[in-house]
This record gives sequence, structure tokens and C-alpha cells, in this order.
Amino acid sequence: MIKKCNICDYKTRFSHGLRERIARIHNPKELPRLSCQECDYSAVLNCDLQAHINGVHLKKYRKQCPQCPHTASTASNLNAHIKRVHCKVKAEKCLLCPYRAANSSDIRSHITSVHMEEKAHKCTECLHRFSKKANMMYHVKRVHRKVKDEKCDICDYAGLSKAEIRSHVKAVHAKIKYKSCSVCGKAFAQAGNLATHLKRMHGES
Repeated sequence: MIKKCNICDYKTRFSHGLRERIARIHNPKELPRLSCQECDYSAVLNCDLQAHINGVHLKKYRKQCPQCPHTASTASNLNAHIKRVHCKVKAEKCLLCPYRAANSSDIRSHITSVHMEEKAHKCTECLHRFSKKANMMYHVKRVHRKVKDEKCDICDYAGLSKAEIRSHVKAVHAKIKYKSCSVCGKAFAQAGNLATHLKRMHGES
């Protein structure tokens, strides 16, 4: 299916080609946006809006990953998920910068958020805006709600994110120390703990 730029006569078979054209030639901030009727998502291109509706609200054509509970709306998205998550392959490249990703969907998200500077999802608690709804929801959970729903598999410790749990496991259970105090030599797993130690024990700010 041929996709046409609504600003000039440019035509292409690929949505990502049209996005790159808009990001390079036109000012995406001045283009009219199409809004989803079910949530606060909006997009410059109708194909992006339709893909969002089909995948998020209608749950069309969901395909199950054979290696985890993840489902995808298309076979190509499922293959992209397997490459990105399970095989760690980054075969796609942004035409505007050196960024690489596992699939064209990640490249589209990258172009939208970085080069087109689209941040359609606004935090309900503050003025922060995000290009992805998932990032906005994580921000609300971590910054405003302080929800600690990530659990350590070894003890009862709970954290805000998987990264926090990984740091906890390394520091508490694996006893891995990365940072050493330049004054007394005591080692710490995290730079923040070292900074607190320097301030409390040695009076450094």
C-alpha cells in the first residue's frame, strides 16, 4: 500500500520512510495530530493511529511467543520481539543517527521520540511528558506513587524497579563491591552509597 506525505508529493510503501521524511524535511511539531478515541494517544500518521487501535484496544491477531508469555499483534512483531528480547539482535539502523535496534518498530519509536520530538503522554501528577505510555506509567509509579512491586527472589526486599532489585542482589546477596572510598578504603556496591558514606563519615559534600 502506497503511503503519501500530507505536506508534499513524496510517496513510499513504508511507514518508517514517511516518518523519516517528515522528521528530515518538515517540522513535525506544526503538523495536525490524530487522536485516539479510547485513550490520550495521538499520532501524525493515520497508519500509526490504526496500528495503535488494533494492537492496544482491539487486541487483534495476538500471537504467542514460544519462549515467554508475551503476545504480539503480527508475526513480524513477534519475530521482532524474539530477536530483541531472546536473541539480543540489533539489525535495524536509524537513517538519521547511529542508533540501532532489533526491529523497525523500535526504530519508529526512536524517530518519533528523538527526531520528531513527539511526547503525547503527559503525566497526570506533574509537567513531564513521554513518547511512550509505558514510560509515563513507570514514571508515575516510581516518582509519585512510590510503588515497590518488584520483589527479591532471595529475601523479602521490594524495590521500585528490576534494576533496583539487581543492585540489591549484587550488594546484599552476592556481596559485589564496585566503589571504594578514597579516604578509608571501604567498598560499596553503589555510587550513591559511597557518596552518603563520604558525607557522613568524612564530611565531604
